Amino acid sequence: MWSKYDPWDFEDYPPPEILAYILTDEFKSLCRIDLLCPEYARLYQVPSALLFRYFRMVLSREANWALARPILGQLRTLTIPISDIGRCFGVVGQLASLECVQFLMDEALDFERREDIDTASEANDFTRMAKERKDAVMQEVIQFVKELTRLFPETIKTAMFSDAELWPWLHQSFPEKIQVEVFQLLPPLGRPTTLSPINWFQVAAHPLTTNLGAVKRLISRTIGVIPLGDYQRTKCRALTFLTIPSFGKGSFAWAVQEKRELNALKINNSNIYGLRSTALLLDTKRPAYVQHGLDPLERVGIAAFLEPFTDEVDDIAYAFSETLVALVAHTTAIVDQLPRTVHFGRGWVTLPRLKHLSLNAQDARLTIDHLLLSLCPNIELIQITNDISQYQCQDLYQHLCLPASLPQRCIMVLVGWPALTFHPDTLYTTPNITRLTIATYWRNQNSGYIPPIDELNRSFGITTTTSSQGYQTEEGVGTMESLPLMTNIRPLWSWDWHLPQLKSHFLNSEFAYRFRFQMLRGCPALEDLDLNISTTDGQHPREITISDLYAPVTSDNDNDNDNDTSPTQQQHQKYQPQERIRAPRLHSLRLYGRWIFKDAFLPEFLTETFPNLSLLAERNWQMGDDGITYAGLVRCVRAAALSQKLKLKYLYLSFPEPTLEERIELGMVPEIDAPMGKTLPE
Repeated sequence: MWSKYDPWDFEDYPPPEILAYILTDEFKSLCRIDLLCPEYARLYQVPSALLFRYFRMVLSREANWALARPILGQLRTLTIPISDIGRCFGVVGQLASLECVQFLMDEALDFERREDIDTASEANDFTRMAKERKDAVMQEVIQFVKELTRLFPETIKTAMFSDAELWPWLHQSFPEKIQVEVFQLLPPLGRPTTLSPINWFQVAAHPLTTNLGAVKRLISRTIGVIPLGDYQRTKCRALTFLTIPSFGKGSFAWAVQEKRELNALKINNSNIYGLRSTALLLDTKRPAYVQHGLDPLERVGIAAFLEPFTDEVDDIAYAFSETLVALVAHTTAIVDQLPRTVHFGRGWVTLPRLKHLSLNAQDARLTIDHLLLSLCPNIELIQITNDISQYQCQDLYQHLCLPASLPQRCIMVLVGWPALTFHPDTLYTTPNITRLTIATYWRNQNSGYIPPIDELNRSFGITTTTSSQGYQTEEGVGTMESLPLMTNIRPLWSWDWHLPQLKSHFLNSEFAYRFRFQMLRGCPALEDLDLNISTTDGQHPREITISDLYAPVTSDNDNDNDNDTSPTQQQHQKYQPQERIRAPRLHSLRLYGRWIFKDAFLPEFLTETFPNLSLLAERNWQMGDDGITYAGLVRCVRAAALSQKLKLKYLYLSFPEPTLEERIELGMVPEIDAPMGKTLPE
């Protein structure tokens, strides 16, 4: 109950008996409200709300003492609220079994006065007094640990520091200097397996005497908290898990150098490198990486890239290529900085064990080397993304990736520049892919950018014509001579891949615009299809006709070379049988943007193509005489439901709300609301 109490919620007052107690002078004397910043106290507009906050602090402190007091001599771990450290001094001699002491910041000490509310002198006076109060408490912490180590030097091992989180809007912490001073009083950690902000200060307090040979996990999310100094690096030879912020260019040059030297050693003396002769292992003058080999890093995460051309990820991928299982890197958006480019993949070699690759950039163009995906043959999760607003198709050619072979069961998420430079022929080698996202912007955005249709088609070497409705349609592949505005052509998307395991498919922008429903033939397990062609200007309509729902029946005996067939055979091929395209397991369909089709097209589209559809979401479909009508959609859904050809349960529409007359006409009102004598449609 108390943990959910919100001082702003005045309906959640404590019970009457507690309220009566916290209003007494006895309780107020325990609180020492005079030590609390007046500005912070004023946030509690009801005095009892502030007193109840103190009640939680006192209750926690007293409960802790009541539980610990009878068994002080048996305790191995003891939590000491700093408001109670004075009482703990009196029993320090009884803590003979104590191995770990945890100090809890339960008082509100870190709130400073603001000069815009109080005068400068008042703010300065309070800040000075608050600092003196906190300094005094910190000295008590140090003195308590000194007494413990004096009495029980062989027993006490470590200490912990944390905020009790009893005071809303305050984030308090023990100064790093105090933590290091405490740990200098304590012995070094004994063969730790993890280095993290929890225990790093104890390592920093004993840098030369801490045995780091068993460390497998190193975790830090703050620059400077865990620097990879030469000593620590050479001692952590068992490291398998690393999560750190970016330290900048050249941070892992040492790992590249080690691998190159070991490769040279392998070439010059394979017996020494491969068999690890006894003489080599016993020679302590040899570098650590020669004695023990490279760090067996398996999982690496690097965040907060600030430099545009950092080489950390590339160096890690090269140096630990034989052991890496997961590699994650994220850049950080930099305010008021010109657009930048982040490039990954330079110098990579094959990573045979890599299963998880996640590279994400904010406010930057993320380009990947054209061979990067082909160097990850056993990948199971690919997530390479960046934000992108506009682009020109002609800029893509020099960054296009080569096809890769990815046969393992996998998930692929490509957003932004990585999607635009992806080679679609890779999908011929991904029969076990289960989720595929190819987009230029994130899924939670409503709309994005698509190049002008002529430019987009030219980039694929496709000429266009104009349909009878005024919309452009593809005519076929052109030649370089017929496309003078393009110097290079992007690889064509065939949409004929065999992806029998694919369950979720999301496309937006140009990929959704160029989507062909014939792809559904190779995706019998597809359950979720999301196509978004929404743009801010709405200038990219996409017409769907009945011909889009049929595809030629293919045969192994068909001859692909028209030049080898007679005119009669060529004429016959133009009228070869057509196969009806169906997605038998698709239950969720989202179509956003200016999709264009007529009411008469809906039964074929919804009931025949998607016989098990349960969710349909629409946004900004073309409406009116040249598009769909609300009445047409309602009639289609009703007729399909009555004939049990459609299992639709959820329908999300952006259509304007129909008028009362329209609802009556469509039978969308109770009979009691219908005009006298009016028979509503079933």
